[in-house]
Amino acid sequence: MEVSAGFQVVSLLLFCFAATSHGVYFSSLKETLEVIASPTNGQVLKAGEDNITVTWGFNQTWPAGTDSDYKTIKVKLCYAPISQKDRKWRKTEDHLKKDKTCSHKIVARPYAASNNSFTWTVERDIPSATYFVRAFAFNAQEEEVAYGQTTDAHKSTNLFKVQAITGRHVSLDIASVCFSAFSVVTLAGFFYKEKRNSDDNKKISTVIGYLDSIAATSHGVSFSSLKETLEVIASPTNGQVLKAGEDNITVTWRFNQTLSAGTDSDYKTIKVKLCYAPISQKDRKWRKTEDLLKKDKSCTHKIVAGPYAASNNSFTWTVKRDIPSATYFVRAYALNAQEEEVAYGQTTNAQKSTNLFEVQAITGRHASLDIASICFSAFSVVSLAGFFYMEKRK
Repeated sequence: MEVSAGFQVVSLLLFCFAATSHGVYFSSLKETLEVIASPTNGQVLKAGEDNITVTWGFNQTWPAGTDSDYKTIKVKLCYAPISQKDRKWRKTEDHLKKDKTCSHKIVARPYAASNNSFTWTVERDIPSATYFVRAFAFNAQEEEVAYGQTTDAHKSTNLFKVQAITGRHVSLDIASVCFSAFSVVTLAGFFYKEKRNSDDNKKISTVIGYLDSIAATSHGVSFSSLKETLEVIASPTNGQVLKAGEDNITVTWRFNQTLSAGTDSDYKTIKVKLCYAPISQKDRKWRKTEDLLKKDKSCTHKIVAGPYAASNNSFTWTVKRDIPSATYFVRAYALNAQEEEVAYGQTTNAQKSTNLFEVQAITGRHASLDIASICFSAFSVVSLAGFFYMEKRK
């Protein structure tokens, strides 16, 4: 009886697995819906800001009653072929359960033959890509039975783009300000409470000393006080676009030999950094240039750091996967024994307008996610096979 029960469980699991492999194929659907979206061909929309208005209805050129089993409509944002290339997680499959073309939901509602419209704000997590809009009609069994889309059969017309959000958001700045304000208020309250306690002068002295230490940390080196004594060259050409996680930057640097010998006698360390150009700092306070280097946010991405040498310095750096889309240049700082900046050099001019290059950030899923998915799937299959084997031995 135990063997029979085990075989029944395994048979049921295999049946369920086989059942899920069936489904509706896109090639079997009729294009009976007319769908129109507001973006014009080639228009660029900003994620989290711009809207898409979609209208749809039954194509009146089809015979009356053709839509009698349509119960639900689902409207989706779909990747155009140009944004699916080399991205398996966006791959088009005829089997709709496996299809990844239309993975972003816009709206779902009961079916109506006409007068359907919906305005959707492009969500903040929508990746940069080229898109079109598609609507599916479902029957009472929640199976796709018809469709319509804003592009042609080749998905080459009426396409628009979405520009994804990269870097920090305003919400993070607000949270930072709130926590900072809370800290200041708490410190002020502590100081007031201690001041009222006339018998505890030691605690008051501690608070005053703490405030003095905070004031001391506000001082530091100013960029305007540094000498430009380093010559720095980076491999990207002016206007070149590099891909994060793939392309390399080779940086070479040395002491400017036209200056007096011995000027670099107190240089102990070199730090080379990737820096934002002014065009990528506009309206982004978290990338703001400040003369006080402790507050400066221009150069937040480290390339390399090491002991100082006057010449023959070179380093090849693969652009990290988390570098955001922006326009950049490279800057090197020379630091003294006290780890304070004393000199610099950069690949651009003083106005930061020459020899600039771009980085194209990674958006969407990565190969590591696909590998993890395959591993977990393989583990499930092996576990099921092991269970079947153990039941068979009983």
